[in-house]
Parts: sequence; C-alpha cells; structure tokens
Amino acid sequence: MADRGDEHPVIAYAERARAALLRGERARATRLVQAYGAAYQRLEAHIEALRRRWEVESERGQLTREQLRDMRAYQELLRQIREEIARFAQYAGEEMGQGAREALAQGLRDALREVELALPGIADMRIRRLWRNLHNEAVELLLGMTERGSPLRERMESTLGEAVAEQVADRLLENVALGKHPRETARTIRKETGVGLVWTLRTVRTAQLWSYRKAKHEAWAENPQLYRGWTWHAKLGPRTCPACIAMHGTRHGPDEVLNDHHNGRCVPVIIAPTYAEILGLPPIEGDLSPGERVPSGAEWFAAQPQAFQRQVLGDARYRAYQDGRLTMDEDRQSGIVGTRKDDVYGPLRVPRSLKDVLGEKAEPYYAGSEVP
Repeated sequence: MADRGDEHPVIAYAERARAALLRGERARATRLVQAYGAAYQRLEAHIEALRRRWEVESERGQLTREQLRDMRAYQELLRQIREEIARFAQYAGEEMGQGAREALAQGLRDALREVELALPGIADMRIRRLWRNLHNEAVELLLGMTERGSPLRERMESTLGEAVAEQVADRLLENVALGKHPRETARTIRKETGVGLVWTLRTVRTAQLWSYRKAKHEAWAENPQLYRGWTWHAKLGPRTCPACIAMHGTRHGPDEVLNDHHNGRCVPVIIAPTYAEILGLPPIEGDLSPGERVPSGAEWFAAQPQAFQRQVLGDARYRAYQDGRLTMDEDRQSGIVGTRKDDVYGPLRVPRSLKDVLGEKAEPYYAGSEVP
C-alpha cells in the first residue's frame, strides 16, 4: 500500500517517526487497559449483588423503573462506578500529560531532522546553526493543553466517572422497560462500563498525536527561512479513513495546521525551500522539495481494487463514488472531506456521511468526540 513518495528519505523518516510514536501510544494504552481492568474487578461484587437482587424482585413480578431506582444495590453500584472511574481518570490524566510531553519532544526533534534530510547538500551543522529552537514559553504553552488544570484534563477527571455511571443507569433502566431477563444485567453493565475506557483511550491518543503534530508545525514556523509549507501524509491502507486518504498528498501553507480527526494517525511532511530559493536563483523546473513529491491520495485510491474501495467507503458511499456523485476531495458539494468543530482542537477534518453530501443515508463512520 506504499506510494512512490515513500522512496525519499524525508518520507521514509516521517513514516518511521510515526511508527515510533504509535508504539509509545500502544504501550500507554496497555497500561490504561490494565488500570481500567483493575477498577472493573473492584466493581464485580456490586454487579453480582445487583444481579441477585434483580432476580429476587423479578420473581415477585414485573420490575419497574421506580423499583430499580429504589434498590440499594443499584444505588451502591452507581456510586462505586463514579468513584472507581473517577480514580482511574486521575491516573489517565497523568498518562495523557506524560504522553503529550514525550510526543512534543519527539515532534521538535523530528522537525529539525526532516529539514536536514530535505536539504542533504547543506551540512547538518550549518542547518543546526541556522535553526532556532522554540523558547521555553512557547513549549510551555504547547504543553498547557494536557497539563493539570487544563480544560481537557479537568473534563476528563471531573466528568468521566459521572458519565460512565449515567451510561450504565440509562441502559439498566432501558432493560427494565424492555422486560429483559436478570442475567442480562451483568452483561449490560460490563458493556456500558467499557465505554469509559474507549473514551479515555481516544482522548489520550488524540492528545498525544496532536501534541506531536503541533510541535512540528511550531518548530518549522520558528524557522521560516527553511520552511515553505507542508504536505498531508496518511498511512494508506484499509484501516485509513476516506477523509485521510483524500487529504493525503495535499499541499498546505506554513500558517495551516494538520487538523486530523480524533485518533487520526496522519502527520505533516515538510516542504522545504529548494536550493535555488536558498541561493536566490531563478526556479529550476523539476526542482521539488520531498514534501511536494507525495502523490495524490485520491489518485492512489482510484487505482486500488474495487473490493478495497468498497471496504473503505462502505456500500452506499462506494456506489456514489462509482457513479461520480461522491469525490475524494474537499469539494463543498460532492467531496468526502468535511469538518467538525471540536471544543478543544477546533475544526477537525472528518469523512462526510452520504446524507451530508447527497441527502441520503449511509453507514456512520465518525464515532464522535472524546471524553463527554
């Protein structure tokens, strides 16, 4: 699934750097899963107590919502969920902050290395003498989004436990209304309690990836003599969302920031000045920065087998794509790429639904925001 742009050392380095970033993210995710599992194990006794009480009440007749709300076992379970998940959220907040710090440091290192690889004819030491590092205040500002007291951190630590408890309560009350058997109780609680872990993993991963991308952008912006812009680079494959495939290879100015969706793995690749520009000479035909050699994601997608296209788009979008009613670009009328406002990261690029494009129903793709 590689493209020809991957042959250049800058693109290859960007891919390796992304892989290293994701390895660190997976290790962090493993720790979070283990911590969440430990919290859940401490809830087991309360889940079992509610299941037994539910069975007793059901044997006496149809259980009502009011009876469920009045159950001491129900109330105690929700209280324990709030406490356990809130305690987990404190731990997750620390992990998120540490992950963002590590990603930011890697982003600053990678920003310089990409410049060096993009301009191999200039000695590395000369570039390093020209290179201006971000001042401490700018670095601290970048870190502020995930540090203690930030809106994102506060939202995670203050609302996650309550949100999970509310999710469990809603589903249990729904089970009562539908007259489900008591043995469904534990299954429902396990499923709905797990939503908190999904929210957390998405939040932590997004913060880490955002910190990495933002660090690269800010480091390049501090060195305009070595920076003309950047190219959107996706990890092309069957798990890549259609919006990211469409954005792959698009060129962007130095003032733009790569605003991938939650969990997005895309990275910016520098468009450095050419040697002619550096020397003040007229432009030379074919003298391109590595970032300008990345082929179009839309063209790459068009060359893939139809089965692959259907897998990425889903049946409804695929039919519209084949008919020319849906395009792999940001066209306001027919393009797959749209934006969604996020209260932490601002406008994010996301795949549009077929309803957005054509007023038709299609399989939902974008699962929503992070911690509620």
